[in-house]
Amino acid sequence: MRGRLRLKGQGRQPRKYRNESTALAQQVEVASYFVACGDIGSVISKFYKDLPRGFLERNKLSIRARTRHGQAMSAEALSVLTTFTQEVANVVRARGIVNAFNADLTGVWLEYPRSVTAKAGELGVILHKVPPRFTYVCQPADITWNKPPKDHMRAQWMDWIAHQVRENGRFKPPTRSELVAWLSAGWTALTPSTIRSGFKRAKIQVWRDDGTPYVEPEVTLPQPVLGVEG
Repeated sequence: MRGRLRLKGQGRQPRKYRNESTALAQQVEVASYFVACGDIGSVISKFYKDLPRGFLERNKLSIRARTRHGQAMSAEALSVLTTFTQEVANVVRARGIVNAFNADLTGVWLEYPRSVTAKAGELGVILHKVPPRFTYVCQPADITWNKPPKDHMRAQWMDWIAHQVRENGRFKPPTRSELVAWLSAGWTALTPSTIRSGFKRAKIQVWRDDGTPYVEPEVTLPQPVLGVEG
C-alpha cells in the first residue's frame, strides 16, 4: 500500500485509455490524404470516425451551432468591457501614463508575484489585470493578434508534413532552429495595424511616441466607373 490511508470512498479511478499502434504506411496514407484535400475534418471523418464522439463523451461536451449570423456580444461581456475600459482610462489619467501594452501571460498566478510588481514599480510600469473569462473582449492580444502567428505556425507544419510525404515517404521532426524560424516569421508578418486594432476593439487608446493619440487613417475606396457606349 502506497501513500496515506483513504478515510472514505474509493477515490477517483484512473481513466482507461486504449493504446493502438499505427503502421508507418497508414500514417503516410493519412498525411497524403490531408495534403490532397486540405481539410482536417475530412481526414477525421475518413480515418478516425470514432474520435469526435469519444472526445465529446469523455469530456461531457456537446456540439452547438450559432442560430444566426452576426451573433451579438452578451450583455455581461459588454458590461465587463465597459467597466474595464473605464478603469484603464482612470489609471491612465491619474498616473499620467504615456502608453498601454498588453502582456499576454499564462495564468494569473504567474502574472503578479511580489517580485514582478516590485520590479514593475521600479521601471515605472503600472500593472492592471484583465478580467478573467473575458479576455476575448478585454485583452487586445486575444482579440486580434494571437491567432495570426498560430495560423502561420500551423500552415508551416502542414507544409512540412506534405514535404516529408513527397520527398521521403516518412516523418522527420523539424529542428529547433526551423521551429524558431517559423515562429519568428509568423510574428514578423503581424502588421502594426493588426496590433492597434486589438486595442481599438478593447476600447484602449493607443498613443504615439510624441504623446499624441493615434488615430487610424481613413481608407478612401475608389469610386466605381460606369462606362456607357453609344
